Amino acid sequence: NNPENQCNYSTYSSTTCICPRDYYGEKCQLKKIHFCQVVFANPPESSLNCLINDTHYFDSDRWGIKPCIQMDFKKVFDFQFQISCSLPNDNGQIANIGEEDSPYIDSLPDLSKINPNFDYYINTEEMAMTNAVTIEVQMTFMNFNRVTKFTSFSANITDKEILLGKKNFTLPVDFQKLNKGIQVGGRAYYEIMAFQKDYPFEGNALYFNIRRGAVDNKNYYCRKRKLAKQRFLQGEDG
Repeated sequence: NNPENQCNYSTYSSTTCICPRDYYGEKCQLKKIHFCQVVFANPPESSLNCLINDTHYFDSDRWGIKPCIQMDFKKVFDFQFQISCSLPNDNGQIANIGEEDSPYIDSLPDLSKINPNFDYYINTEEMAMTNAVTIEVQMTFMNFNRVTKFTSFSANITDKEILLGKKNFTLPVDFQKLNKGIQVGGRAYYEIMAFQKDYPFEGNALYFNIRRGAVDNKNYYCRKRKLAKQRFLQGEDG
């Protein structure tokens, strides 16, 4: 009955926030980043590889890098793309405990018993978005030696089915509108960028990788091949 040996018990309670899948932070004030990429559908990704072998009509030693995608620069081509997104390190709905409270909390609440009913714009295994978004995709053709020479084509994406990767979107490119000086040796280099138009003021954080590549003027290489063929027939190539 020594008062000095008696134990004192106390109960500590704290308020915590249960966040949707695409938010985190002590008060769910921070947005998780979706990592996305723009994938070619037409022309297909496989055509981006230079698979053309040297022939009598094309000699890499003479004409340089082998042509990859060839387009008629006198026409409009409808590029088709697909968007692929994922939410890395997604551990579902999170109950966030502040740093000042964590030493006193033995365990987090069982969310399966609480089961908060959040409204999602998109809620799949790969993605979680609370709000609708608008994505702008830009395909910019440029001369890297003359950065002021560029021409951009863009499309706005609002369709949920496109964000889910279930539908392709079309980006028409009128090659006749390319700024003079962009085409070098029959080749035009491009960058494809995409970004969320309403971020950071509303919506969700989406991060897109920049894609770079080149397309070749079909007419230019036809002229080159004709010259190579003529030289071959005349015996100039041995």
